[in-house]
Amino acid sequence: MSMSDGEDLFDDVPRDGGWAPDSPWLSQLDDDRFELHLPVDAHEVLTAGLAHLADDVAAGVEIAENDRGRRRILGREELMAIVDMCADKVRYGLEHQDFTEGLLEEFAGAVSTMATVASADLEHRRLSGQDVSPRARWVDALDHLTTNCTTMLFTRFRPRRDGTFALRWHPADRKLIEDAVEELDRLLESDDPAIERLFPAPYGDDEERNAAWSILARSELVDRRRASLETVRRLMDTKRATAEELSMLMRTVNDSRLVFGTQLGITEPGGVATGTDEQRRLHRVYELLGGIVYDAVTALRSTL
Repeated sequence: MSMSDGEDLFDDVPRDGGWAPDSPWLSQLDDDRFELHLPVDAHEVLTAGLAHLADDVAAGVEIAENDRGRRRILGREELMAIVDMCADKVRYGLEHQDFTEGLLEEFAGAVSTMATVASADLEHRRLSGQDVSPRARWVDALDHLTTNCTTMLFTRFRPRRDGTFALRWHPADRKLIEDAVEELDRLLESDDPAIERLFPAPYGDDEERNAAWSILARSELVDRRRASLETVRRLMDTKRATAEELSMLMRTVNDSRLVFGTQLGITEPGGVATGTDEQRRLHRVYELLGGIVYDAVTALRSTL
């Protein structure tokens, strides 16, 4: 079916608002099972797009690829053959919506490939003056599904259908967090001025009231942070966390990052590290800790 006449294939498909960047379309059921739960309108757009748009690649569309170091141009016929191979995997996934990790990887690859071809086709038609509104919605759905698949396969923290989170620890992440926890534990009882970042004075310049607060409350705050450190240590050897446990991990890693940043003299997010090679290395560690915090926040927000 050609859409060059501007007919909107999706006129009768209402938008239900479930396409926000932090609105997940996939969840993990157990260690090797994943479930697709699309908004109704997204499922209809993807299904109708497969039926009417996927194999309608415009004449003149080309995509360049690197084939073992050589640049190669894929023309319309090759692209249509590729889309045809991918369509069966995408259609199967939309119908069954239940995957092992291996099947999810195949589904994600097929969706991503179709999104690439559909985007190139969309741009070609737009430049030629065609009405691309129905195709734009189809491409948007493919892109959103691709992002969801990629996030589910590669993110550190995967939301599970039961409300918990699957933990995907890379060796480098594990080492980074373990070192950060041990350093923070050591600093909690030290007089390092950087640790004061975690215990800001509640009464401004009133030294007497701040001293009284420190006597009454600081030890309790230190004990709470130490309890969180123990939770994080335990999570290093597990594959699942509750929302409360993931929140503890997020806060603990962020505490470590704040102290680390203070020691490095970092005063603003995204500041470029200068100085010695060691200082630049430490700044990179600071950024990596920030990435872990970001992934935890994203995972927790996805369940709200």
